[in-house]
This record gives sequence, structure tokens and C-alpha cells, in this order.
Amino acid sequence: MRTLDGRVFSPPVDLSSNALICRWSVTSAYARRVDPESVWPSGDAAVATWIAEALDAHGQLSEVGSVVPDGYEAYVEVPLEDEDTFWAVCDVLARHTHADQLTWLGLWEGWPVPSAWRDAPMFRTPEGDLMLFSGRFADIEVIAVEFACAQYALSTVQVDRGPVGTAARMRAQRDHYVPSLWWPEDRAWVLAREVDADAIYLACSAALASRFVGSRGLDARLVSATDATRVEA
Repeated sequence: MRTLDGRVFSPPVDLSSNALICRWSVTSAYARRVDPESVWPSGDAAVATWIAEALDAHGQLSEVGSVVPDGYEAYVEVPLEDEDTFWAVCDVLARHTHADQLTWLGLWEGWPVPSAWRDAPMFRTPEGDLMLFSGRFADIEVIAVEFACAQYALSTVQVDRGPVGTAARMRAQRDHYVPSLWWPEDRAWVLAREVDADAIYLACSAALASRFVGSRGLDARLVSATDATRVEA
């Protein structure tokens, strides 16, 4: 058992891969304030050089290869159909990723965020500049929810409850924002959501891609690096 931001977290073990599997329940909630210390930009932007160079080398905007890097065995498109889509994607990734593995995340610098985050390490991609964050794979729920709180609770003034009340409701409901980029330290996969896209894209192994395509509740399909990305209507 382990405690993750005030809640009990007990991932089962996948004996076939000896990896810890994360499961995010629909009732998950935790107490946090709207505070830059909740999720903080971290790391040296040099860790993102490889992915920035790969995306730039693709050379064609609005293609899958401009949001996730070339050179992987398979590419997957997962339409963002509802609020549960991202958590379902995380559940599939959890079967191939250790809960304690360090991951890196990029957040588009154009979103309204706490002023303290503006000193974040930055790296450039063809789709825009991203702020760099890091955290364990198992921490993605906290990080994704705090990304949403930072963008909406701090940019929307609600006279009745104010931004702190708004953030509390968002955390209880697991409102979240999909990272612009997310990858583990071993680079086994890369997940992306471009600002104007209405789908999640993954570059990964063929084995992992087959898990997505065969997963119930996800309308995932195989794509190529040269396919066009889905743009929000």
C-alpha cells in the first residue's frame, strides 16, 4: 500500500511483466490547494532535446510525426471521445510501464498558468514551446488534474466560490488536461496531444499498439507518421 496525495494507492502486480499496474478509480479525490507547489516545473530542458530534434526533423506540420517522433514501430490515434478517454489510455500504458518510472511532461506555454511556472525549463517543438515537468508514472493523475486547475481555476473568476472553490470541484471530479507531450525515461513510448487536435497520439512498440487497438472503450486505430492529425471542428 502507498499513499498518493492523501489517498490510498494499491497497484496490483502484473506477473507476466513484473511491472506495477496503476488503476484510477472513478471516485478518486484528494485535498490540495491552488498552489504552484502542488505541481512544479522541473528538470533540465536538455532531457527533451532528443524529442524536440526528432519532431523538427519530420518537417511537415499537422502530421502525426510532428507531434510524436519518427522511428517507432507503431503509431496510434485515440479520439478524445469523453473525459474518461485519457484515464483509459493511462490504464493501457500501466501494463507496460513501472509505476515508479520517471516520466517527463511538456505543457504548452500558451495556457494561463501560475506566474511562478513561467520560470519553467522550456523546449521548442514545431507545434509550440512547452514547459517541462517531471514525475513518476503513477503521479499522472495528480499532474494532469493540476494542469487543468492551473489553466481554468486561475483564469476563471467565479463570484460565488472563487478559483479555490473551482479547483476543489475540479479535483473531486478529476477534471484534467492531457499533457502536450509525455514520455518515460526509457523512451518506450511517447504520448502527445497537440493544442488543436481532438485525439491523443502515441508512438510505441507494435505490442503496445495492439493493446490500444484491442482495448474495449477506446476507438483506437493504427496510423502512420505521415497521416494528418485530427483537428478540432
